[in-house]
Amino acid sequence: MISIALTGGIAKGKSTVLEIIKQYQIPVVSADDIARNVIARKDIQQHIASTLKLSLPLTRECLREKLVSDRDAKKYLDDLLHPLIIKEILASRATVAEVPLLFEAGYQNHFKKIWLVSCSEDIRLKRLVNRLGSEEIARKLIAIQADDLAKIKYCNELIETDVPLRKLKEKIRTLLQKESLIR
Repeated sequence: MISIALTGGIAKGKSTVLEIIKQYQIPVVSADDIARNVIARKDIQQHIASTLKLSLPLTRECLREKLVSDRDAKKYLDDLLHPLIIKEILASRATVAEVPLLFEAGYQNHFKKIWLVSCSEDIRLKRLVNRLGSEEIARKLIAIQADDLAKIKYCNELIETDVPLRKLKEKIRTLLQKESLIR
C-alpha cells in the first residue's frame, strides 16, 4: 500500500507539490504521467478512436474536447483508463502518488493517507487558462470535476497552493516530517 495519495482538481497545484516532494528523494508516481503513457499505446488509441468515432492519432486536445462535451465519452474513458492507471500506480514502489481523480475513481482505500491540494477558484481558473489558452474549455473542465468540499472530509491534510512558494515548501516539509518521511 502506498503511503500518501496526493489529490485535487485540475490546476490546483498537485504537480508543484509533487515536485517539492521529489526534491527530498521520496519516490513518487503520477497518475497523469501513467495516463499519458497508457493513452499513447497503439491498442488503446485504436480502441478509443473506434468507440468514440475519433480520428487517429488521438491528441490531448481532441480527447479534452470530447470529455467536456460528452458525458458518455467521459464515463467510457474513465471506465477504460482508471483500472489500468491504478494498477500501475499500485505496482510502483512509490511512497507518494499523485491521483487527481482519486475519489471519482473510488480508489481512496488503496492509500494510508490522503492529502488534498487546493487553491482559490480564481487562481485555479487563471492557471488553467494560462495552460490551455481558452477560458471556455477551462470552465468546462472545472465544471465536470467534483468540488473540494465534497472531498475534504475524507482527507488527512489540506495543502493550499495559493501561497508564496516558500510557505508551500515549508508546509510540505512539515507534513513530510510528520509522516516520518524526512527528518
